[in-house]
Amino acid sequence: MGLFNLFKKKDDTEIINKMIAFSTQALDPAKEQIEAHGTFLPFGAMLTTDRTLQLIVYHDPRATSVDPRAHATIIQKLIAQKYKEPKCELVHMAFDGTLHLPTGDIDAIHIRISNKPTNTHKLISYSYKLENGKCVIQNLNSSEINKA
Repeated sequence: MGLFNLFKKKDDTEIINKMIAFSTQALDPAKEQIEAHGTFLPFGAMLTTDRTLQLIVYHDPRATSVDPRAHATIIQKLIAQKYKEPKCELVHMAFDGTLHLPTGDIDAIHIRISNKPTNTHKLISYSYKLENGKCVIQNLNSSEINKA
């Protein structure tokens, strides 16, 4: 055990499992958009301490096109505001991307999730394939989990 391992924050399995369960709330809306458009714009959600789920989305009705990076930045700012709310327990931001695996790259729904009470942050990735127009999650029970 090195000196720096003494200061390393230990992951709490119960908290991680709670974060994984919350992350799955993003899968159906993301899959719906992937099936309809081949991708989806970033969106988020917040779970409050009284168990209320609030969706975090943005749409500019004046825009004639959408810049995905600018859209993601706006969603990040909205999530940061929600995170400051006293009743915030969990927040997440879902975005479409690529998962880099030793076996090769694959499309993935990435969900950056934060547990406010424990100050735990993770990036949970669910790989998917489009099969006959349906978005099929490849690793629902074994998502890739990284520190966010």
